[in-house]
Amino acid sequence: MSVPSQDQWQTLLAADVMQSNQWPMHLPYWGSDHTALFTSGKITHISGKSLLNIMCVSN
Repeated sequence: MSVPSQDQWQTLLAADVMQSNQWPMHLPYWGSDHTALFTSGKITHISGKSLLNIMCVSN
């Protein structure tokens, strides 16, 4: 298991799973390579001390 890559994140957003299953959406999610993945589709680089949601994807 790992945190999602940018490509995996875009696939998840396109599937509309988060909204239809009421996932937490007020904070971004941890992504691979020290990124914050926003539900708006925005992706930014972050430090290791940010308060974010986390989810894991299977490799």
